[in-house]
Amino acid sequence: MKRTIHFLIGWIFLLSLPWAANAAEWHLGKDADGVRVYSRDAADGSIEVKAETTLDVPLASVMALIVDYDAATRWRSEMIKSMKLKDHPNDRTWILQVHAEPPWPLPASDNVIEAVLYAEPEQVVYKYKERPDLQPPGTTSALGAMNGEWILRPAGPQRTKVISVMFMKPSVPVPNWLIKRMVYNTPHEQMLKMGKVVQEPQYRPAAVSPKLKELLAPTLKSAISVERRASAS
Repeated sequence: MKRTIHFLIGWIFLLSLPWAANAAEWHLGKDADGVRVYSRDAADGSIEVKAETTLDVPLASVMALIVDYDAATRWRSEMIKSMKLKDHPNDRTWILQVHAEPPWPLPASDNVIEAVLYAEPEQVVYKYKERPDLQPPGTTSALGAMNGEWILRPAGPQRTKVISVMFMKPSVPVPNWLIKRMVYNTPHEQMLKMGKVVQEPQYRPAAVSPKLKELLAPTLKSAISVERRASAS
């Protein structure tokens, strides 16, 4: 009973915050270091968080970093302690085992995530969602749903607009101070780390695998065409 009361109090607090005023509108919660972080209520009662920035690197480099799961702990949320590839059923789909250790009082969490890459002429979308049906026996998904997407859009020669959208719906009570940290500070810090790590030599266009370039071809070809038209005008 006490656990239920704590849970309800936490969500009553969330509903009183500015981003709950209008579910259709984004609330800008942080704007610093070239990164903007927004939040709003989602229809299912979770919190939708969006972070945006523009990086001075090609789109292929950013995507190469995102799918380099061995490097995940170097730039993703500090809660992520490991991200291991469980399965790779096809070229554009990855099944991942994610171990997270959020700040006290939340317990450690293990989630199985399915990620799928879609390349369109205007953008690349990397969607991920939790797969409870693949959850190993004896593990706990304390962070609840881990669903969201990365959106990458060409922003000019050697530049990429990066958008991260995530739905947060913890399955256990979360303290107010931790909610604020997770909603705004964590996405902001993650974007800054990404901007530093993606500059490393292993993510330069020449080092990107041919298979990944092939997957990104619809977007990369469109971006080259736009740049050529712009330079000719």
